Amino acid sequence: MADVFAELDEVMRQDRAERFWKENGRTLIVAVLLSILLTAAISGYRSWNTHVQEKQTDALLSALDVDAPAEGLIKASEDLRPGLRGIALLNAGSAYLKDDKKEEALKAYSQAAEDKSIPADLRDLAVLMEVNLTAATAENKNDLLEKLKSVSGNEKSPWRYHAHLLSASIFAHTAQDYKAAQEELKTIIAAEEIVPSLKAKAQALSQVYALESADAPQEGAQP
Repeated sequence: MADVFAELDEVMRQDRAERFWKENGRTLIVAVLLSILLTAAISGYRSWNTHVQEKQTDALLSALDVDAPAEGLIKASEDLRPGLRGIALLNAGSAYLKDDKKEEALKAYSQAAEDKSIPADLRDLAVLMEVNLTAATAENKNDLLEKLKSVSGNEKSPWRYHAHLLSASIFAHTAQDYKAAQEELKTIIAAEEIVPSLKAKAQALSQVYALESADAPQEGAQP
């Protein structure tokens, strides 16, 4: 009798399996095929992406490996992905400066700073380079300080403390506003995770600006 029930149970299981396959077999096949196609597509994209990245990196290195790389880097940047384009423009600016071509360097840095597709850390560095080049001659210092705020106000930027340092320099040397300069330096001095040399420079400048502030004539003071 036990064998009869066992055989009956097996028949029922087979019947349920057949009905399940008839009702869902096509869906399962489609799901498996889609999974295979998706895996193949991802693998193909990764292979293509790696190939493109290697090809563009080679193009960037080739543009760097010449006696006068600036023009080649500018031209190469047009066809590079955002990250490599940012690197190309920053290097072009540096190359122009070595050739004492300040205006061309400024254009390269400005282009990198304004290109929103370029990674933020590279754009921030371009802003610092752009402001540093124009700080001495710019008519409107407030515009430069606003640009620097976009960097110093970004806690994720690796260049935020450099932006504070440059802001302090602009306040002190172009507006003789030593109090505002020291406020910028306080942020650097109070930072815990920071390059020691940068903090030491901020501390030294803070002492200098304190002396300059003490020597500066106070508003409304009698001569």
